[in-house]
Amino acid sequence: MDNQSVGETSALGRDETSTDVALTMALAAEGDPGAQAMIGYLHLVGQGVEQDDVEAEKWLWRAAMQGSADAAANLGWMHENGRGVERDDGEAAKWYRRAAESGAVEAQTSLGWMYESGRGVSPDDAEAVKWFRCAAEQGDAHAQYALGFMYENGRGVLQDFTEAEKWYRFAAEQGLADAQNNLGTMYEDGRGVDQDSFEAIDWFRRAAEQGDALAENNLAVMYASGRGMPQDFGEAAKWYKRAAEQGQASAQYAFGLLCRHGCGVSQDDADAACWYRRAAEQGYCQAQTALGLMHWHGRGVAQDHAEAVLWFQSAAAQGDPHAQNIIGLMYGVGKGVKRDYVVAYMWATISRLQGEEDGLGWRRLLAGRMTLTQLSEAKRLAQIEWARKQLHSASAMHGDEIPA
Repeated sequence: MDNQSVGETSALGRDETSTDVALTMALAAEGDPGAQAMIGYLHLVGQGVEQDDVEAEKWLWRAAMQGSADAAANLGWMHENGRGVERDDGEAAKWYRRAAESGAVEAQTSLGWMYESGRGVSPDDAEAVKWFRCAAEQGDAHAQYALGFMYENGRGVLQDFTEAEKWYRFAAEQGLADAQNNLGTMYEDGRGVDQDSFEAIDWFRRAAEQGDALAENNLAVMYASGRGMPQDFGEAAKWYKRAAEQGQASAQYAFGLLCRHGCGVSQDDADAACWYRRAAEQGYCQAQTALGLMHWHGRGVAQDHAEAVLWFQSAAAQGDPHAQNIIGLMYGVGKGVKRDYVVAYMWATISRLQGEEDGLGWRRLLAGRMTLTQLSEAKRLAQIEWARKQLHSASAMHGDEIPA
């Protein structure tokens, strides 16, 4: 997750437009830490002086060495983002800690993020929660959101949806789009609050109107499914497209589906294939399967069985049961690939394990054409692939990061 830019917020409330830069510079040259911190900040943002990261770092370092928390926070931000210095998360964490321990709220939030992600410090969810809480209790919306996420996911604290909802609400009521979206999901899923689709829609809309891609997608889902409002594919298409244009893969796939079937937009296979491709290139497996089908049948794109196979294989390897069933059929009949009953049976077995109904009859047909040795090998390969998928799923459960 991108951290809040301390460098852009630490001097809020100061009237730089009326600052006598020359006088401030003179005071800074005499060693006044407040003036040094101000001159460093002005160079960092290019306000009243020429923007110059090197000069900013010089003055901020002088001020920080005299105990300026604002300067230390901004130095942390510069090291984290490689502005005027080599990017160095360890140095960033060091300066954030100095500022955080002096009570700088934004630095406390940033230090929490460093611990949450293990950048510059050893990962430590409990330490992240400690710093998020310090800043959250002082009203920092980003920290309140982060603390809500930690409670929602049981990171560094016992999982507690009621606490998650509380902190999300604090941040949401300050206008933070990420928190508004997450609060909406709490209402839609009935976690920490009574299930309420109307309330969910309200929070999704607040975030979506700020341009939050996840909220735009979630609002589109509500319109498309008719949850909490009359079904409206035109509105769904509008919000899916906004999210899709920001690179949200699930929205790209969903908007492609609407284009393919002419729901809420004009039917257009070429547009559908285009949006499928955008999502597929981000690794979205359902879009990869859909794009494979477009290439296989020549819908909206030139017919290309080899290209179709590549997308089916990619989706199948990620665990999409429909793609697994398709690729199994292709190996079974030798269309687009060399016929291989062992590989065909392997994929048919895996798709069946995931509930793909077509996998059952096809697997029986294949078994009747295979030797016992081939059948044993296919089952062995299916067990290996299934175990790999289960291990990947288990590891992913412990790899959550704070969502953007």
